[in-house]
Amino acid sequence: MLITKTLFHEILAGKGRHNLIFMGMSGVGKTFWSQKLAERYGLCHKDYDLLISHSSEFIRHLQDIPGEKATERLATLLGNPWDEGFATRERRYLDIECRLMAEDELKGVIEDLTGSAIYCQKAIAQLAAKGIVVYLEVSENAIDEMIAVFVSDPKPICWNGAFERKKGESNEEALRRCFPLLLKKRIRLYEKYADVTLAYEAHKHCRNAEELAEAILMRLE
Repeated sequence: MLITKTLFHEILAGKGRHNLIFMGMSGVGKTFWSQKLAERYGLCHKDYDLLISHSSEFIRHLQDIPGEKATERLATLLGNPWDEGFATRERRYLDIECRLMAEDELKGVIEDLTGSAIYCQKAIAQLAAKGIVVYLEVSENAIDEMIAVFVSDPKPICWNGAFERKKGESNEEALRRCFPLLLKKRIRLYEKYADVTLAYEAHKHCRNAEELAEAILMRLE
């Protein structure tokens, strides 16, 4: 499929059979911007964190967990990578995510993938073939900020083996050391599937949906 400005305009106009797909690290702004674009252009917004939290496997466990947002409750359920049983819950989360992505048949929508969607490589390849994939980059200078946000406003994060605490390290020290390693491993996969890459400064400085759409458009042929 040829990724062009015309195709992008068709998606925003609701005339196309293709989707606009956002991917990147948790906390980088995927949900914020995908929602803004969906509201501005009258498109359906598909939030995978929300879909996972509403899955039959998780919804009954989330009912008794406090929190205003589904992602907050899901993060509590998933827990931290040093928690007992984390690997089992992480595997279940990824299994559900990969299944939901593989079942996706909607067209003309804005897809808000989780940060771990790139671990579902077969499913994401199928999604990428049906739309324009926009990757929101993280600046190295923003990593400390993202760790602070993760601690204060937790998001469900699948570490996929990237977290390992060294002898003498506290959990937080290990988190701060391993987070950049997790990001480095993911970047290669994000770049593999991206049609458009928006540098951190480019999407961070956008003031509204129109400016973000223009930033994407500038990077298309």
